[in-house]
Amino acid sequence: MEAVPLEEVRSKLSLRNEQLPSVIMLDVGHNPDGMFRTLLAIHKEYPHLKLRVVFGTSKGKEVIPMIKTLSEFAYKIHLVEAKHPRALPLSELQTELTTIERFHIRNLDSVIAPPIQNGDISETIKHVLTQCTQPDELLLIIGSFFIMPETRRTLFTKDYSCLLYTSPSPRDS
Repeated sequence: MEAVPLEEVRSKLSLRNEQLPSVIMLDVGHNPDGMFRTLLAIHKEYPHLKLRVVFGTSKGKEVIPMIKTLSEFAYKIHLVEAKHPRALPLSELQTELTTIERFHIRNLDSVIAPPIQNGDISETIKHVLTQCTQPDELLLIIGSFFIMPETRRTLFTKDYSCLLYTSPSPRDS
């Protein structure tokens, strides 16, 4: 999990102070367990902030459990599609969501926001940032590794593409 420097985002996107959430976080929570741990840590650290999420995943992932977990913590979820051959297309993600009622997820229609420009990552992030006008919001951009390069290009003025999202291996401990 990584906190985004708000001043850099303001500079890159020419946004006013009141147009940013209090905190912006990036995380590659790409399985239900990892996502739950991330959301729990955020909730523990920022219990007073409302959570808004941008989420994209890859093919073959457990979409239903991840959406269920996100919906338990977030008041709004924005779906995106990475430009990568292994990314889950937005249309398939939306198809998965039609089966979700069987999994007893309440109010999903009010939690899932309509897609912005067919799930374009950059346009979705820019749109979401204009919606985060209250100081009591936290924006979490989470999901597949494949959504992060475009996320970084959208938010940062510097090239951070060399940063890796890796956990220390057990032998590093």
